[in-house]
Amino acid sequence: MKKILVFIIGLFAFMPFVSAVDLDEIRVNIDLVPGGTYYGDNYSLSGSTTEIAKYSVNTTICPDKENIDYDKECNSSKTPFENMNNLKPGKYKVGIGVDFKEGYDVSNNFKWIVNGTEITPSQCGGAPGSIGCERFFTIDLKDWEYEIPIVSVTGATIDLKAGDKVKFTGKISDEDSKYYSIVEGWCTDEDASFGQGKGSCVKSNGKGYGKEFTTFEAGKTYYYVIEFYTVKDSYKFGSQDVVINGKKYSIANVSGMGDYNFGQWLPMSVTVAPEVKPVDSADVVDKAAAEESTKTIAAAIKAATENKPVKGISDETLNRIKSALNDGLTLTSAVKTENVKENEVKEEVKQGVEEKKSADQKVLGYFDVQVQVLANNNVLGNITELQNAITLILDTREMVKSLPTVPKGKTRIVSVLRFHNGKVDELPATLNEDGTTTTSSSDFSDYVVVYKDVDEVKTNNAKTNNAKTGDNIITYIVLFIVSLCGTILIKKEVR
Repeated sequence: MKKILVFIIGLFAFMPFVSAVDLDEIRVNIDLVPGGTYYGDNYSLSGSTTEIAKYSVNTTICPDKENIDYDKECNSSKTPFENMNNLKPGKYKVGIGVDFKEGYDVSNNFKWIVNGTEITPSQCGGAPGSIGCERFFTIDLKDWEYEIPIVSVTGATIDLKAGDKVKFTGKISDEDSKYYSIVEGWCTDEDASFGQGKGSCVKSNGKGYGKEFTTFEAGKTYYYVIEFYTVKDSYKFGSQDVVINGKKYSIANVSGMGDYNFGQWLPMSVTVAPEVKPVDSADVVDKAAAEESTKTIAAAIKAATENKPVKGISDETLNRIKSALNDGLTLTSAVKTENVKENEVKEEVKQGVEEKKSADQKVLGYFDVQVQVLANNNVLGNITELQNAITLILDTREMVKSLPTVPKGKTRIVSVLRFHNGKVDELPATLNEDGTTTTSSSDFSDYVVVYKDVDEVKTNNAKTNNAKTGDNIITYIVLFIVSLCGTILIKKEVR
């Protein structure tokens, strides 16, 4: 049952006063003003004051007529939005009520100021805790003049990279501009997009807040915000969707949705991809490999901000990467490969080899391959899965030298068994004329190179297939220089 202001003049005239602190002034703000013209069918009425310790405010709107059905025809500031009644066009009476907190009352010559203007209340007084003051006025409620079917923005700059300047390029059509306008903004956090928290926003109308930023920094997440405002109060947005650069977003599923002509907000997070630099900037192959590290790190950061599973990077490593980026450090990537001695090979790898390889395949060597992320030459952690595969040309020349000569009429075929996340895959590989072995992979952990000698007549197709690499495969050469203890010492930083 809704509590409606009782429209009775002189209700409190005969009630005794309780000793209380007399207030010389009451200041309240409401969202409807006396004598105004409004549009629409529902109102989320509100009343506020900065003196909440002394009194509270509530508002009610009812048809300006006798014999009112308060439950079916009125709305109040205490009514949940979903339970509000549909208000048809016509004249309505709006009531403002002030409830004094215990121990407070008004003086004989107090001023009541509503929305900055002094008004005369219909009645004031009463016992502590009851309605202290009332004021009623009429408004004219009209039907919507125009309903905007959907908001459509084109040309918005929302794809970012490190070092980009903040710019606002979103536009609406000339026809749409007759009915609504937009304001774009970039904010440092979601709370800031609603004017809260400690973050900051830069807006296309120059009315941002907080510390202004002009450049997007690597690894950080920013929130793209659009405000929509109708040209006239008699217009409203008819859809809870908005199209940005051809993609539809549902405002109903985004916090901070505004109401009708007051504008609507669409916060959308964008993570700026960090730049991973190669040590040898002139090496085209290294640059291409570093691009895959950049993509993987950016995807991981974005997934983390959206509370989605992060692929290829542990939470610990990702946190270290974020910390390094926040400290302004430059990220580099290095492929580190270690030749594992047979007596140090993991038991699950040995068992997997026996189960996976064919009877005529023999082991050439065991390897541990890692893609490391570094900052100032300090290893932050590993990337275990890249976005796309890179091609590895493994220096197996010394290992091949120790093999027996290939029998006449036979051809030596190599392949790679990859152990990753509990799964064993056999990868095609090519044994090159110089003794190196070529394969490609996007996952990095334990590798075992195996070989077999087969009849030449059976290998023509195999050679062709083994030599194939995808159009998007990046060639990356890792030279295996094995020390006396069998550990590979050289690592190359890649981009």
